[in-house]
Order: sequence, then structure tokens, then C-alpha cells
Amino acid sequence: MLLQDFHSDAILTSDHRITYAEMLRRITQFSRFIPQSTADEALLPPQQRRKVVVFSENREGYIYAFFSIWLNRCIAVPVDAQMKAEELAYILNNCKPDAVWTSKGKEKVVKEAMALLENDDAAAPNCLLIDDYERMECADSVEMADLQFQMEQTALIIYTSGTTGHAKGVMLSFRNLMTNVKAVCHDVPFFTTDRRTLILLPLHHVLPLVGTMICPLYMGAGVAISPSMSAPDLMKTMQAGRIGMMVGVPRLWQTLYQGIMKKIDASVLTRSLYNLCAKVNSVKFSKFIFKKVHQMLGGNLQACISGGAALDPAIWKGMCTLGIELVEGYGMTECAPMITFSRPDDLIPACAGRALPSCEVCIKDGEICARGDNVMQGYYGMEAETAATIDTDGWIHTGDLGYLDEKGHLFITGRKKELIVLSNGKNINPGELEQMLETNKERVKEAAVVEDDGVLKAIICPQALWAAGREVTELETALKREVIEPFNKSVSTYKQMHGVFVYDGELPRTRLDKLKRYQLADIVAACKSGKSAERKVEESEPTSDEYRRISEYVAKEKGIDVLPSYHLISDIGFDSLDMVGFECFLDQTFGVELEQDEIQAFANIAQLADYVTQHRMDLREENVDWKKQLSEDTKVEKTPEVGPLLWWLVKGSRRWAKWYFNMQTIGLENVPKDGQFILVANHQSYLDALFVLHGFQKDVFRNLRFFAKEEHVKGGFVRYLAQKHGVVVLKMSKVKDSIMKLGEVLRDGRSLLIFPEGTRTNDGEVNEFRPTFAIFSLALNIPVLPVCIDGAYEAMPKHQKMPSRKPIKLTYLPMLHPSDFADENEMAKAVQEAVTKVLNKK
Repeated sequence: MLLQDFHSDAILTSDHRITYAEMLRRITQFSRFIPQSTADEALLPPQQRRKVVVFSENREGYIYAFFSIWLNRCIAVPVDAQMKAEELAYILNNCKPDAVWTSKGKEKVVKEAMALLENDDAAAPNCLLIDDYERMECADSVEMADLQFQMEQTALIIYTSGTTGHAKGVMLSFRNLMTNVKAVCHDVPFFTTDRRTLILLPLHHVLPLVGTMICPLYMGAGVAISPSMSAPDLMKTMQAGRIGMMVGVPRLWQTLYQGIMKKIDASVLTRSLYNLCAKVNSVKFSKFIFKKVHQMLGGNLQACISGGAALDPAIWKGMCTLGIELVEGYGMTECAPMITFSRPDDLIPACAGRALPSCEVCIKDGEICARGDNVMQGYYGMEAETAATIDTDGWIHTGDLGYLDEKGHLFITGRKKELIVLSNGKNINPGELEQMLETNKERVKEAAVVEDDGVLKAIICPQALWAAGREVTELETALKREVIEPFNKSVSTYKQMHGVFVYDGELPRTRLDKLKRYQLADIVAACKSGKSAERKVEESEPTSDEYRRISEYVAKEKGIDVLPSYHLISDIGFDSLDMVGFECFLDQTFGVELEQDEIQAFANIAQLADYVTQHRMDLREENVDWKKQLSEDTKVEKTPEVGPLLWWLVKGSRRWAKWYFNMQTIGLENVPKDGQFILVANHQSYLDALFVLHGFQKDVFRNLRFFAKEEHVKGGFVRYLAQKHGVVVLKMSKVKDSIMKLGEVLRDGRSLLIFPEGTRTNDGEVNEFRPTFAIFSLALNIPVLPVCIDGAYEAMPKHQKMPSRKPIKLTYLPMLHPSDFADENEMAKAVQEAVTKVLNKK
């Protein structure tokens, strides 16, 4: 039996815990809505079997939907949730499923795909929404699923994304899958009963399907699903779930490593400790030194697996220096997926490990070949392609090049299908040359080698900082002189580059980070036509603040120049990690919530910025008579009085701030001794709320109320202060209710402290002041006290936990009265300009 009741939690989400018993009952419940096959029907050839597609993002219901297919003895067909309708239609036409499990967010794509189906006698598949069943009532009387199967039955058809552009349906049996499961759960126990696994990668790939869903659930350790791939959500999920196992692609480990190293490089001490760990070369020692890093990752992380593409040895070595051991494996979808993997006691840089216990590996004419119970049944409906891949002796020809050392360790050197055969008969491995070109990290962000006009040429995406301000022709000349010429001197004559194309985007890759070489010809053609250069000359940028901030964010994240006509995917190369971070940026900066599909639907950045301008959440776009709304009695809960603890905390911090920061306080004559006001300040650091209160006497201070986002008052001492000391918490899901609560505070005669930027500055510059405070001022006729904080960003920027000893200056500006302004936007702009003017006098 594949799954059983382990009397523990099977699935953890951000708001839900599901036991094994509940999961098994829900699998049974899901199975009642899809076709069911008899035991005899399950033995039929795959073409005659019932099939069910799963087309959804990762979620709790994905697990129920997937296993319900196996419970009903059908073949599961997991499909990439980011596919377009045309691509999905191809798969539906090819495998002809009886049903499709999908989500509300993907329902539109499914319907568009069904409209494109070939007109034959077959009925269209039934479309079922996971959302409708995921949290439906499930009684204890529902029978727990008993997943039984025969090893030779086809379990999956997985369509490869591939690097050649031609998708094929890989048929995998239960024997293929269980060979992999047995290898990492029993033969070499990576997956154990106490290592909960983080579900992170899209489950339509066989690596995360087996490695992050099937194996941990099979062993009884369970899984955790992060609500997004943003750093805060990942860290929170890892800590709450005490994650013991992670499976990721090289891009994930690179992102994680670079994020940690940014913080380490920011301090001479931590950089010195890192260098010490590199010399000591002990994982235990590194874990002790970088204990805080491991606590940030949940404190229970014991094993990390990298797969899908080759891992940069420098990243592998760097992670080991941090005390995080990465185990690298090698495989392909056709082997379910593993062929080789490293053992914890046998880790070698750039090595893909040794063969699975039940798998043989050999090298034939330089090509890696494998044979064993993990090798697929074949390509669905493609007998000729199957025969071309699996020879008569049962060896699958992987198309990868490599070699085995005397102990059976496998080393990958390139792709056979990617070999470039020159007119002189020489075989060129482009991957080898690309890796050499990319060692020039100062100038080259990424590179691809192509054949053009019978010779080798390089497509180079230059580093943004190095390329800034240079024209394309100037860049070509510089790259030839500073990159190509030194490269040509280091290789044999037949490997030399005879030209360079400058590309201002990112090279096309699969979701597992493999280069799509079949698309390189289009890039060469675009470079030859000069379209990139033309766009830079002809385009004029929108003047809106929204476009500026979005383009600056994208440019900073991807390190490229951004144009209004650029699309986030096709031009800029955003992947799923980038998109999640961008979703968070839009929400936090503008209060605009958009899903990945919605973001991708915009033709370019200019259109996206225009949408954000129209829908940003700052209250000014709402057609609301706030004067009337805020004047009416409400039934909101009263805000607590400010307790003595906070007063003594502020009073005690004054002497400390004067000593530690050499704090100057200017404009104390502008601080009111009584009466009501709205205090408005720029936001530079975590300590700003304490700083701005330094100029107030006790009676005025006790009349103040405070305004904070829900995310900033979670847990511990901060939550206690918020609950007991007059903090009005803004709930993003109930903005209007929070605004009315603030109105109740002001109508009660209280004063209010607001940071109108909404969040701390990322770079020390003043962000746009949202006019919420001005709405209150004009609607209730309350004056505004502007305050300028200068130096707090340098003392304690974002992500720095302890403040540095830097001078801070606090300036209280003259009070502004609502009668002097026509509307809230004019007032907000005037306050922002007053604060910015003080900062610019430095």
C-alpha cells in the first residue's frame, strides 16, 4: 500500500493542518467525482485506459486530486499550470482524458483549450474545480483510501517540456516510480519518518512529484506547502513546519545562497567567519558558526537535494561553507526521474553521484546510457521515438555526454543533441564553451554558443552595470576585445568564437533552467535586424510614478535596462520565483493584488503600470464621501488607552538615543502642548516610532494613538504593546473597516501617528506619501504635524537587526491646517515636499 494512516499530520498549509486520516478520506471523496476503472480495465494498454489530467497550481487539493486518480485505477496526467490554451489543447488531443482537475484560476485556460479540441466523436473531458471540493465537509464515516496497484501498470503520463520544442508523453509505471522511491527511502534513507518536506517546485515535473510529494507522504513525514515563493512565506513555512528536507533546482539554491551572502558580505566580521569556515571545511563547524542562518531556515533542515540541471560547483561549495550540504543527482523524466545520485558520505563537487542500486550506467560513444527498473515504458503513441531512445538491449540513450571514474562516479560534460558539427567535421560541445565565457562575471551575465554562417559565434547578455550607457555597437566592440579575444587565446582553434551578438534580454530556458536552444536562432535573427537597438532609440517612457517604480524594481531584480514595451516573461525572462516576488512588490507598494496569470496577460510593462495607476489602493480612487463616512457613528471596537509601559519605554529611549545616535531634535517649538493633531513622518527604520515621540510631554503623548500594518504586530512583545497601548491595526483584507476605526479614534478627540509611505524606505529616499492622513485631516478638520527623520536609514536599514552608531536628526516642522488645501492630494504632496526639502539640505 502506498499511503497509510500514520496518525500524524500529512499536509501543512499556511492556515490548515491535515492528518493522514483526513487526507485519505478526502482522496476517497475526490475519487467519487471522476471515472473509475475496474481491476481488469487497469490492465489494458495505456491507449485504452482512462486518464485524468491535473492542471493546477500547487495546493492542498492537488494532492487529493492526484491520488484520487490512482485510487480509481486511472492514469494521472499532471500538466504544467503555466501552459497556454494551445499547448494544453495539444495534450488533451494527444491523450484524450476522461476528466480534468483544475482550479478556478486555470478554468478559463481549460475552456479555451477545449474549444480548440479536434472535432471527433470523443466527448470533451469533464472539467472539475478543485476549489469546489478542497474544503468541503468530509465526515469521519468516509472510508480512507486504500491505494493498491500492480507494478507493471502505467501510473503516469508526463509531457516533457524539453529543449527541442517537441513535447512527448512519457509513460511511467508504478515499478518505475517505486524503484526511485525505494532508492531514497530505504536503500539510502534521505527521506525518513521525521523529515517533513517542503513542496516548492511545480508538481507537474516528475522530480518534485516524486521527491516532494510521493516520498515524504509514503514515509509518513508529511509535507508543507508554502503560500508563495516569496522569502517571507518560505521562511515562515520552513519554521512553522520544521522542514527537514528540501528539493530544488540550481536556480533556487543560487537565489538562496546569494541572499544569505548579501547579509554576510555586509559585515567584516561575518565575512571573516565565512572565510574561516571555508578553510576549516567542516559542516558541523559551519552549522555552529552560522546557527542563525539555520534557525532562519527552520532549524531542522537535514537534507537538500539539487536536480533538474547541473549545479554550479561554486554554489555547492558555498552552501557547504554555510553548513548546508547539497546532494546532487542526475536523471531525466524518462527514468522517473533518477539515474544517479550522491550519497551523504560521498560528496564530490560537480559529480552527479553513483547509479541507483537497481540501475546500470554505461558510456557508449561518449553518451550516458542507463538500464534498469526505473526506465520508462515508452513515449505515449510514439513507437518510433521510443525505439530511437531505448535500444534492443534495454539501454536508454539519455542524449547527455559524460564519463565514469573508476569508482562509478558520473560526471556530466554536455548534451549530445546540442553538439555543433562544423564543416571541418569537428564536434563542439556548446555547454563547455558557454561555461568558460560565463566565468567573466564582471561583463557576462549569461552566454550561448551558436553556429552562424558556418562558424561559431557567441550570444552574450552583458552585465547591466558594465553595459550601462553604451550603445550596442560599442558593447560589441568591448565584448570582442575584453571577452572573446582572451577566450580565443585559451582554446583550440576550432573552438574559437568568430563573432558576438549582444542580447538585452535573458536567454530562453525551461522551468528547470535548461537552455531552449531551438529558440536561439530567433535571437540571432533579432540581433542581426537590430530590433533591440531600434527599441532603445524610439521608445519614450511613461511619466507616471507607478511606471518609474515598477521599472526600477524590475531593473534592479534582473540587472537589465527596462523598456515600456518589454513583457515580463518573453523580454525580461521572469521565472516563477521572480513572479512571486513581483506579486509581493505590487501588493506591498501599491496595494494591488494580481495573480501570475493576470500579470502575464499585460502586453508590456507600460500597460501593467497603467493598470496599477488606476487600481492602486490608496483610497483616492474610491468614490467615497469620506467626510460623511467619518462623521457617522460606528460600532467598531474602541482602541485601548496608552499604558504606562509605553510611556516609560519612550522616556527611557530618549537618553539612549541621544547618547548612541548623537540625536539632534530641531523645531521643538512646533510641537503642540495640547489639542488634537495628526503626526506624519517619513519612514526610515524600525525604530522611527520611538524617535518621533521624543518631543512630546506625557499628557500629549497619552492622547496619541498609533497606526500599523497587521504584518508588523505579529507575536511576542510587539503584539502585547499593540493590544495594550493604543495601536490601530490595519487589516489588508478589511481596509475600509480599519479606516473607520481610525476615524472613530479621531472623532473621540485623540491624536494619531501615521507613516504615509506605508513601509520603510529601501534606499533612503522618500517614497510617495499616500493621502490617507490628508483624508482624515480634511474630513474632520484636524491639523497635521510633519516630522522629518534623517539618518535612521543609515543607522538601521531594512534587514539589519541591530542599529549602527550613526547620527540622527529629528525635525518637527510647522503645523499645516486643512483649510489651506483644496483636496487630500494637494495636502499629501505639500507634506511630502516639506519633509523632502529638509532631507535635501544635508
